[in-house]
Amino acid sequence: MSITGYALVVGGEKGTGIGRACALTLAKAGAEGILIADINVTAASETARLCTSMRLVANSPISFLALATHVDITDQGSVDAAVSAMIERFGHMDYCVNCAGIGPNSHDEIADADTGAFKQMLDVDVTGTFHVIREASRVFSATAGSRGAAWFGSLVNGPIADRFGRKMLINLAVVVFVIRSAIQCSATNIPMIFAGRAVAGLAVAGLAVPCVCLAIPSYLSSSPLTLTVSVTIGILVSYWIDYGTNCIGGTRCAPDVPYAGSLFDPYIDVPETGCTGQSEASWRLSLAIQIAPAVILGIGMLFFPDSPRWLLMTERDDEALSSLSRLRRQATDSSALRSEYLEIRASIMLENSFAREKFPGLSGVRLHAA
Repeated sequence: MSITGYALVVGGEKGTGIGRACALTLAKAGAEGILIADINVTAASETARLCTSMRLVANSPISFLALATHVDITDQGSVDAAVSAMIERFGHMDYCVNCAGIGPNSHDEIADADTGAFKQMLDVDVTGTFHVIREASRVFSATAGSRGAAWFGSLVNGPIADRFGRKMLINLAVVVFVIRSAIQCSATNIPMIFAGRAVAGLAVAGLAVPCVCLAIPSYLSSSPLTLTVSVTIGILVSYWIDYGTNCIGGTRCAPDVPYAGSLFDPYIDVPETGCTGQSEASWRLSLAIQIAPAVILGIGMLFFPDSPRWLLMTERDDEALSSLSRLRRQATDSSALRSEYLEIRASIMLENSFAREKFPGLSGVRLHAA
């Protein structure tokens, strides 16, 4: 099994327990971070130490961090705090494993069973499980907001592009993306972060353009390569920005607390008050920087012509020919340019005739929905 991401493991106390086994399995499989939450923090810390040791033995190239925290799953507030600690430390949660539970004394006869012990078992195994599932579901639903918004955006962006043009749609998406970045970098709570992710989904759906949509055969080999290189460079730059801004406020977790050893040990050197050395600017700045490339794209699009295909769809033939001439850097009387212009026009006529035959009387959003 091979995985990535961050996991919350509830219950990791006993050496032979399912929680510890799950945590060790996740560490071995490639998880980037694990938070072990248990009512016994000392035992949970030991599980975290074993996960780290296993990862070192595996010699994985992926960075890894295992931490421990206290949780009483019979208390909804304690569960909420544990999940909040997970989000605060790792940014998001990809997996949640709930293994906390107790059972009756197998040596007791049913006639000798204690009512208080039975109620405690129900509180832990039933009510506690419900608490964990409910809070984890809220987080998973919130983090899925970006994908859900992207899905919704992909449905509505087609009609918008047909009505206002691809250029206008991209500029609109840039505005939405800037709003998203502003929401996230000014966030005062986790729901604002999730709201920003949802807005980002709408923007991403509007900016996703197939790289071959206007590429002629001579450019088809270089277009995917250029796109791939640009995306890779963008990811690299974003990683270095995150790395650099992470140090704002100091690289020490708690500057006033000396290390117990020569190196930082998260199981010893993190005080009860948490990491206090890092400034809020360390994450706000990295989110705000995203506004810059969006603004550059928006300004650049102002100098781009409208799509020749969209201009032909709106019966602006002369503008379409001029736009195609500008994009191809050829004169309007060029035979190759005229040929491509006629091909685009013929394909639009064919599509329109097919739509009239297959969906008579429909247009706009209703036609796209059909």
